[in-house]
Amino acid sequence: MAMLKIVNVNNTGVLQSEHVFLAVQANCNLGDYLLTDSTYGSDDEPSNKLRHVFFFPKLEVKQGQYVVLWTQSGRYSAGATTTNQVQHNVYWGLKETVWNVNGDRAFLFTAPRAQRSSLTVGPKKR
Repeated sequence: MAMLKIVNVNNTGVLQSEHVFLAVQANCNLGDYLLTDSTYGSDDEPSNKLRHVFFFPKLEVKQGQYVVLWTQSGRYSAGATTTNQVQHNVYWGLKETVWNVNGDRAFLFTAPRAQRSSLTVGPKKR
């Protein structure tokens, strides 16, 4: 079972209210996830043309809580849903919408920080 699940993408194409709504299905750290969009996915398989990528911040969340990823800029806050469940609000910080093309597809990946590898690419040294 996935620990975090995409429930819906809401208010697509409207920067001030566009967001991805996710349910926490088991205790986990958001920092182990990233979310991307793609218009090229088929059969639920991501393509190599991922246009936007969001690395979630390190944050412990509990089963039964919700996470809202807002496309716009803002600061983290926690509140309650209409059913009094904890809702964590995180912000992508973009100046334009992500979910603006019919057929866009949201992909949620598990990418534990302990298993990530990165390299800064710069000019070749001679």
